[in-house]
Amino acid sequence: MKISGFLLSAAMAAPAVLSFSTNTLAARKLSPSPLSASFAGDDFGVNPFKKLLMEKEETTERWDRLESLAAAIQEANPNKGGMISLQALKAEDPEIVEELKATGVQFTTPKTMQDVIVGYLTHGAGWFITSVFAFTCLFRLFLCGTPLGFADLIAIPTARLMWEVQEWAVHSRWFHGEGDGRAMDFFKSHDRHHDLPYYHLSVESLRISAVWFHVVLGISFGAVALGAPAAIVTTCFATYQASALVYSFLHAVCHSHVPVTGYLKECKENHIKHHVSPTHHLNMGPNRIDQLMGTDSYEARNRMQGVIE
Repeated sequence: MKISGFLLSAAMAAPAVLSFSTNTLAARKLSPSPLSASFAGDDFGVNPFKKLLMEKEETTERWDRLESLAAAIQEANPNKGGMISLQALKAEDPEIVEELKATGVQFTTPKTMQDVIVGYLTHGAGWFITSVFAFTCLFRLFLCGTPLGFADLIAIPTARLMWEVQEWAVHSRWFHGEGDGRAMDFFKSHDRHHDLPYYHLSVESLRISAVWFHVVLGISFGAVALGAPAAIVTTCFATYQASALVYSFLHAVCHSHVPVTGYLKECKENHIKHHVSPTHHLNMGPNRIDQLMGTDSYEARNRMQGVIE
């Protein structure tokens, strides 16, 4: 009963958090991610549908231009592994850089970890993921009625491994499964992310984060209905939210100018390789799944010269 209450509360709370996130973006005029720049902070006025159609047409034209420019830059700079710099984009079309800035794309990336944290938490998706994770943890610890135990110690690494497999599968099949490593139609925003210069403040879109949340929530409902222990389902749900938080935050760090060492440096190097060759190095963290699936074999080091500005 309590887990059902949690899931129902989560389902009811999510739209409120989502709405608050969007309103926060609109109030602060923040939309740092190119993936959500076209959707955040809109004031639709009297005729929202006409405005939406006009914006969609304008946005599509802009991203089509960016895709063509990105392809031309990649072809003209093979020594940079196909990577795109802001300087190269400005040289090709300075107007589109200003247009992208107007939609919320932030090319002035954080240089300190504190700035990354602030940028992440003031982004709609960052706030949404963090809020849901905190809510889930509080429920599991204080309201679930079952203390943490040995079963949770098994559930956490199991759920984490499931996340890594899912991360690889979604990134491989949906985000880069079409010709030339492009995304399926619903996830075309991921192509835009790859077409932009590498250094920009990058957090996954609020729309994709919300859809993913409700999918996992539905799976959790199903698991409980099939007889899975309520508390363990909550632990798995919290682990998934933690994984989403780590993934999206690491992604923002990898696209920033923050000096990194050790594990974070390895993550950034692997992610740069992924942008050089989009069908390789698909997981954000450890390469376990990439090694298992054979997607870590692409040697991009000799093509990375000049990539890091």
